[in-house]
Amino acid sequence: MAKAEWAQLKSSNSLTLSWLGVSTLSEVLNGKYGLSKKRIAQVVAALQLSSEQAQHFADLVQKEHGRNVQDRGAAQERVISRVNFSEHSISLDSFKLVADWYHMALLELIALPDFKNEISFIAKRLVISEKNASDALERLERLGLLEKTDQGLRVTDDFSAVGDETPSQAIRRYHTQLLEKSIFALETVPVQEREMSSTVFKINKEDLPEAKKKLVKFRREFSVLLSKSENKNDVFCLGIQYFSLLGKDA
Repeated sequence: MAKAEWAQLKSSNSLTLSWLGVSTLSEVLNGKYGLSKKRIAQVVAALQLSSEQAQHFADLVQKEHGRNVQDRGAAQERVISRVNFSEHSISLDSFKLVADWYHMALLELIALPDFKNEISFIAKRLVISEKNASDALERLERLGLLEKTDQGLRVTDDFSAVGDETPSQAIRRYHTQLLEKSIFALETVPVQEREMSSTVFKINKEDLPEAKKKLVKFRREFSVLLSKSENKNDVFCLGIQYFSLLGKDA
């Protein structure tokens, strides 16, 4: 485990880990000593880590000191996926400038091998006007989501999210546009090239916060899994609709 990774976790809380012992702690920091599941649980409790942080910490230990090659390899894959899928949050005010769906789609299109830094190419692939394509490039670069390099255009982060959950007309517009495109795809795209399904079930509304966390986790992990392919050649949208079907007075 890297010293920086351990130090970052340890400094996140004022509680100490003196029970670990100076010599043992030194060996852990130098990657010479692992921790049992019991010790890992104690570290997690002492630092008051979230469930996601706890899993990441456990994987950091496992990738260095797992019992076999398979366990270490699997842990390393999970660590790499989390690190590579760093989420870049943009302010709500900034998002208002790129709320139209094609801005996010353009960030993904740029990463494809056949991408051409030509307005006509972008407009044709996204089926938008050349003016919209040109304006989108300018906005994304101005917000720091995109930059020009000697090798061409480069996306600065793997994923972008709006950091403010306050209801916003811009956010509603973004989701409305994607829902409209999903309806169009439902009518025009062959079933072999899309997946749209729904499940209706009863719930306890008190479980909604935890449900939202799991959906976010699934969305990120699903994107990481599909993005691992070395031969990426398309830009897809994953939409998850999760809401009550009942009226307020029901």
